[in-house]
Amino acid sequence: MKRLIACMLVLTAVFSLSAALTFTGGFGYEMTIPTDGSAIYTTGYDNNAGKGAGLFLNATGDFFKVTYTGGFDYYAQTAVGYLYLDKALKTIDIELPVTLTLQSGNSRVTAQNVYANPNGNYAGRIRIDNSANLPLGLTVGYGSTFTGLVGYSYADSPATLAAQVQNYLVSAKIAPVNGISATVSWTNHDQFSQASGYTATQQAVTAVTGKVELSKLVEDLPIDVNVSAAASVFDWAAISTSFGAVTIGLGMDDIAADFEYQYDQGTSGIAVNASYSGIENVGLSAGLGSADVANFATGLWYYAQVDYTLSGTTYFAKISDAGIGLGFDLSF
Repeated sequence: MKRLIACMLVLTAVFSLSAALTFTGGFGYEMTIPTDGSAIYTTGYDNNAGKGAGLFLNATGDFFKVTYTGGFDYYAQTAVGYLYLDKALKTIDIELPVTLTLQSGNSRVTAQNVYANPNGNYAGRIRIDNSANLPLGLTVGYGSTFTGLVGYSYADSPATLAAQVQNYLVSAKIAPVNGISATVSWTNHDQFSQASGYTATQQAVTAVTGKVELSKLVEDLPIDVNVSAAASVFDWAAISTSFGAVTIGLGMDDIAADFEYQYDQGTSGIAVNASYSGIENVGLSAGLGSADVANFATGLWYYAQVDYTLSGTTYFAKISDAGIGLGFDLSF
């Protein structure tokens, strides 16, 4: 109750600072009926926010943005504030040649990433953890050419300062021309690698990603072609333990498809996805892949989905290796 009251007071104070606020967000629900006879289960569904939670809210003003993710009891509720320092300084006639954004909250600080990542794998994803005491992040941007990010957090459970673990993250993105971009990032303690079983403990991880969009580089190209790649390196002395992936994306009119190859510490996987949006308010999509081509059936996954959008809400039905899914996604 105390946390709820504190949250309401903070939101009230923030809202009073801006005469004009823009609200966006989403809410979703999905029920999965397993085909193997196991118990039915429900999850949140938010395709636009990509957070996998039941509720996602943004409140954006002239000099700040506040985000909230949560809504279901079994989801961790997070709130993050972003302060646009360069815009605030401009009001007192201090104009910077760069943009400055300060962020803080009980969610992770995540490295920049330009990999297409159609199947949500680990490629290029590093971050400092949110179990630390409210991670801080500072983003510096110079036009569309360069963006730098630094993040910091510390473990708040040790009784003494000397016993605390200091977490650092640095990330840089360059886009020298329209259609080409790349990132390089490093952290001394990556939570995602440990939580996903790639490393036994939180340790230093380096990530690189790159993307080439041929449709932006070549005029009058009859088909959209995008190529992107990413890698996460755990140990430069044992490069075979890395995780990497490359994706080729194709698009023409209402048809889109992508092919992904991933290398997971010695194991090769493949995946194919396709979608069609040529019917008004209707979307069709399907995908097939395996995390291990050497044992294709063991790592097999698949899905086929149809959705229909009515008055801002998308209703969907799908069948997959997990079972039969039914749900909706409300976005605003």
